[in-house]
Amino acid sequence: MHPTHQHPLDIRWSDLDPNVHVRHSVYYDWGAQMRMKMLFDAGITMKLMKRHSVGVILMEENCRFRREVKWGDQPYMVSQWTTIPENPQLFEFEHQLFKGEGVFCAEIKVRGAWMNTEQRKLSAPPLAIQNLIDSALSE
Repeated sequence: MHPTHQHPLDIRWSDLDPNVHVRHSVYYDWGAQMRMKMLFDAGITMKLMKRHSVGVILMEENCRFRREVKWGDQPYMVSQWTTIPENPQLFEFEHQLFKGEGVFCAEIKVRGAWMNTEQRKLSAPPLAIQNLIDSALSE
């Protein structure tokens, strides 16, 4: 089991739709923010990725919505990051969105890949980044 990360989320006025709850695309934005936070916390910064000509791409992103999140709720996201052992080019993230005292609201599952930004094709991350991944996932 890989470590999980929990992070509180802020609801902005612009996140609401005409039904006065958080619009669907905000859930995806929260997931993207959490993924980048987890990479940065592992030391995989934009500067490091640029230096090694590596980027992150999404191949699949799905959300199951279960409960609405409204203005005044206290949402937080619990996320887990895994790699695909048989294919080091690929990774997965799972984000679960809760509000208040553990009320499950949504789940986002993402499959992504590392890309060589010079060759513009999928590639296993370079050793410097792979070492950071291994360290983060073994915590």
